[in-house]
Amino acid sequence: MDKCPLIVCIDASFLFIAYGGSETSANKETVAQLPCPTWYADNEWNISVWATYAFTDEQYRDPTRVGLPGGDRYIQSDHAWGGGLEGKYFFRRYLGVGVEGYVLDSTRTQGTLGFGDILGGNSRVLGSAAGTLTLRYPFRCSRFSPYLFGGGV
Repeated sequence: MDKCPLIVCIDASFLFIAYGGSETSANKETVAQLPCPTWYADNEWNISVWATYAFTDEQYRDPTRVGLPGGDRYIQSDHAWGGGLEGKYFFRRYLGVGVEGYVLDSTRTQGTLGFGDILGGNSRVLGSAAGTLTLRYPFRCSRFSPYLFGGGV
């Protein structure tokens, strides 16, 4: 029994099922594609709010006590908590300018008796503000966009 004609018939029947070509329409109209969503726009505002924690390399020691180093000169404590705010305006989808700033609450200690007892101290607010310039390049039809930041105090 010859199996060749049977195999040819089975293969020919799959040819009609597995036809893979471009879709054709009877009236030859082209189908319009939907535009990509725009995730980044011209004349766009971005507002950011954040919390921050600042720590030093070494534990702060009161510089008035003899024989002990003063510790961190800017914060003048072991750590500080704070927060920040940034406002940015994009003139074009690729270029934006903004202002950002932060504040820290730093408590200076004047000395200890041991076991963490504080003889005296005062609280002060530290902070900074800066102007920023932001360049971004959004990839077409995606939410991915690399940013390049620059600024000055």
